[in-house]
Amino acid sequence: MKLKRFFAVFLLTLSSMTFIGCDKDDELPDPEGNITLNMMNEDHGKTLLGASDVFINNANNFRTYDCYLVDQGKTYGLGASFPLTLDNLSQESAVLQGHMYYIYAQNALRTFPSGRQAISVGSEFYKAYIVAPITSENTITGAQVKYVIAHAESNELPAPGTTVFGNLDNWGDSCEYKLPYDAELDYSSYLEQDADSFEIRQENGVLKVTLKDYPDYKTGPYGEYTFYLRSRNFYTTIAFHVAMNQ
Repeated sequence: MKLKRFFAVFLLTLSSMTFIGCDKDDELPDPEGNITLNMMNEDHGKTLLGASDVFINNANNFRTYDCYLVDQGKTYGLGASFPLTLDNLSQESAVLQGHMYYIYAQNALRTFPSGRQAISVGSEFYKAYIVAPITSENTITGAQVKYVIAHAESNELPAPGTTVFGNLDNWGDSCEYKLPYDAELDYSSYLEQDADSFEIRQENGVLKVTLKDYPDYKTGPYGEYTFYLRSRNFYTTIAFHVAMNQ
């Protein structure tokens, strides 16, 4: 009898904990700046989401040509937080009640030599949550959506255009940059053009650039040379500068 009473109390306690947990999730506050939008589908007005080209098509799917969509799955509101992911990017996705979607502009993403994609640090993207379908005469005509503008933030990378890690003035000069975890580099077109003028090495988590030519103002190399630097799902730019000697 005592054992039965113990399990009864245990189950009641567990149920109470579960109930409280769901209540807490249900009460997640919406982030500041959120907007509620009645997105009508293609047959009923074709409402666009924010400044993007995302709309709901006749099949009641999100559709875009200039963006990428990621269905983050079912959650408890726009205030839920998911790690930024670039897996399963698509340009059409079912509009599902209670699901969160991340929406990225194509020009905010870059594909690195490994095939991995990354988003530019500081770039904007949309978080969108489907509140409920909109119906008329038992036909789905759209969806009520809450959305907010978010920013791609990384603790490991500086903002693009903010880091010049060295100045090279003469033949043999070197500069170094300590790389973050999971670092991958890609050359800008200007650096690719003059790559033979430098020895570029990546060892033990450090990028080292050495000038192999004398910088001449007519033939170069000179100016600012940029790397694209990826860490995890984010990328930025870092640069070194070569003086223009006359």
